[in-house]
Amino acid sequence: MFAIIVGYNPMSHLLAESLISSGHELCIIEKDYKKTEYLWDKFGSMIIHGDGTQKEHLEKGGINRPADIIFALTDDDGANLVVCQAAHDLYNVQQTVAIVNNSNLESLFHVIGVKTIIDKNYSTFQQLENSISETMINHVLPINNGNTNLISITIPSDSQVVLNSTPISGLEMPPNCLICLVVRENQTIRPSNNLILQAGDQVIVAGPSNEESRIYNALTGV
Repeated sequence: MFAIIVGYNPMSHLLAESLISSGHELCIIEKDYKKTEYLWDKFGSMIIHGDGTQKEHLEKGGINRPADIIFALTDDDGANLVVCQAAHDLYNVQQTVAIVNNSNLESLFHVIGVKTIIDKNYSTFQQLENSISETMINHVLPINNGNTNLISITIPSDSQVVLNSTPISGLEMPPNCLICLVVRENQTIRPSNNLILQAGDQVIVAGPSNEESRIYNALTGV
């Protein structure tokens, strides 16, 4: 998956690190040159100095690949509106996420079709992270001071696991990772070795935080 984040702040920094650790591509667009200069050592070519409300900077960031998802996370609601509308109308980006700084403006974001709207006054990083996609890794609970996580992954219909009817025993899961539970149509299923996962299954896995990308790949085949 390729994501674009417009606006650098502590929230977008955490989101970027989560995307990278999950094996996804991203670009951060930030118009404050001092911030981009400071972040170069951390993100390198993934960060671009530019105004995300301008077509030239969105295109420099790769939006016309097209991007799979765009996050408008600036402190300016007007800028966030412009970013999401341009992404949807000009570049056919289907997944748009915006932080709303002034809750009175939330209806405007609905009008232009922003996919996920998060009120800055009530949002948490987990809410933002989980808005990425129903097939993305959602963190349920950190274990052992964050070295191990309980995560949730929804199986997409085009997963090789689904297409090949691969049983759990045939999954190439990383060592020290455990499938704890499968939720199918609101019913919980004990994950036996011969259980074949289906599209839409929510799989709860416990594993080291540095193995999340491999877990995701094993379950989705992407």
